[in-house]
Amino acid sequence: LGTSLGVWWIHAASRRLGMGAFDCLTIAALCGTCAGVVFFATALEIHGVFFAAFGWAALRTASLIVAPNLRNAFALGLATGVAFCVHATGQMLVPLLLVVAWSRFRSVGWARVAGIALTTVVAHWGSIVVVVWAVRTFAGSKASIGGSANFLEVYATWALNHPELLPRKLPQEWLVPFFPISVLFVAGFFHRGMRALCAVFSVSLLAYFALAFALVASTNEHGAYLLPLAWPAAWLTVASVPRWSVWSGLVASVACAIWLVTSVDDPSRCRTYAREVRAAAGSAEPYLLLGSPNDFEACALTLPGVEHLILPWLAGFPEDVAVASLGEVIRAMQREGRVVYVTEGAWQLLLQVANRSPTAVRLIDYLDESWKLLRVDGVQFRGWRVDPR
Repeated sequence: LGTSLGVWWIHAASRRLGMGAFDCLTIAALCGTCAGVVFFATALEIHGVFFAAFGWAALRTASLIVAPNLRNAFALGLATGVAFCVHATGQMLVPLLLVVAWSRFRSVGWARVAGIALTTVVAHWGSIVVVVWAVRTFAGSKASIGGSANFLEVYATWALNHPELLPRKLPQEWLVPFFPISVLFVAGFFHRGMRALCAVFSVSLLAYFALAFALVASTNEHGAYLLPLAWPAAWLTVASVPRWSVWSGLVASVACAIWLVTSVDDPSRCRTYAREVRAAAGSAEPYLLLGSPNDFEACALTLPGVEHLILPWLAGFPEDVAVASLGEVIRAMQREGRVVYVTEGAWQLLLQVANRSPTAVRLIDYLDESWKLLRVDGVQFRGWRVDPR
């Protein structure tokens, strides 16, 4: 539903920009059939919901291009602020959409551009503060504006120490999930009316790619953090290449989406994972300390009633807090008669960040020294049972 709303608002943005019916439909179709967009429309992750928030921000950007005034700038800031509250990468929408709008302005002086940028930023942060306050006050949440900062630091530090992974990330996060617009957008450099947009988009692409590498250098996220780039890439493609190329590209996009979803989605693996968890726990209720994407998928699809803790998240907290919290959780679960398991995926992720995260090292040592770890080796479910010493 979120992805569908996003595509619908992208279509509305094209109409707001005064494009013809064919171009509006084609831009929406190219965005909606991108392999990465389709993948997260069918995955149990927040990125599909985030795409709805982005689509609304795209519509507000179109309004700003058509009428570059402070009211539309304020509306854009509200939209990007709400997007940030859905997913932290919404922070990147402010520079992305402002430079997209700026590249399309006509006869707008620098003073007004500065006013528009300032108004957008103020509205953006203002909406974030209000939403976070409301969630904390009325929903009892402990949400905070910088709640993900510790995790970003841990992941980014690890990524910077593994530059050898950089070459494979380009096809994983951009070329394949957004093919063919991931390639065809460069035609904008040869179209006089689209060169400015193509230039600022290329710079934005580099910034988004750097963010994706910092966050997911070790895993293939299929373009999760680059989803907002689908709109300007599709816009550049439709405006710069012949129609027969656009339609050919649309066919290629659909084929790529089908291939990606069917190659990654394997329900039988999740069912095997669930059977092995239940078999290992016997008559007791299992509790999982998990971490890998395979763990998440299996738990969400086939073990919805099994409670769990995402163990690598604790690596973003101070050492004493993380260790005390983990110990408290394990003891509480065992008092309730549950069997606690730490998955191999969670353990491997802790090892990956251990060279730059003292907390990850402490967590590994704590589990190894304070508890008896009994190996469990299944076809899909692998890890250790956590028993008292």
